[in-house]
Amino acid sequence: MRNSHGLWNALSPLELASSPKIAEMLKPFVRPITDCYECGVEVATLPCRHETTKDVGVAALFLKRSLNDLRATWNLLLLGYTSQAGSVAAAAFENALAISCIAGSINRAEQFLKSESGLPWSVADLCRMQASQTKEGENYWEVSYSQYKWLCKVKHPTISSALHEAFSVSLTGSEYIVMGAPIPEQRTCPARPLYCL
Repeated sequence: MRNSHGLWNALSPLELASSPKIAEMLKPFVRPITDCYECGVEVATLPCRHETTKDVGVAALFLKRSLNDLRATWNLLLLGYTSQAGSVAAAAFENALAISCIAGSINRAEQFLKSESGLPWSVADLCRMQASQTKEGENYWEVSYSQYKWLCKVKHPTISSALHEAFSVSLTGSEYIVMGAPIPEQRTCPARPLYCL
């Protein structure tokens, strides 16, 4: 290849060609993901015994964001962009925790509204709050927090996340080409990668 002209336009057909294989692999998750999304939309329409309070209004903002995150994660997975899907899933995780911790607490909703830089709690704090609300074991928050940290390792620049997607465009399987492209199937990385530009 002499230059990169036309590669951007070539990505859409490549993504669409990968999608049927990926959709087949994700088939067991279609129903649960669909149910989660549709329940999230429907929960805002459920009748309430009292008027809407500040906590519900604030939590609804994060619910809408979570629904968008869920859909974006799914679409990125279907296109073969697994690392990017993990990054959006990390945001969905934070938004879902915010919903859980703000809904039912007008005090927390007011704390959030007064905060100028986003949520006034760390993700670890949100995990602790959620665990105490659900009456899980004393250290259950650590399980939830470790799942979030795993997603963040996909999101942040680590060698394992970089190697995961490096070989999505490879001529021989032992080298990669520096260009964005979907990861169509499970790939293994060679022990000593060669760099191909």
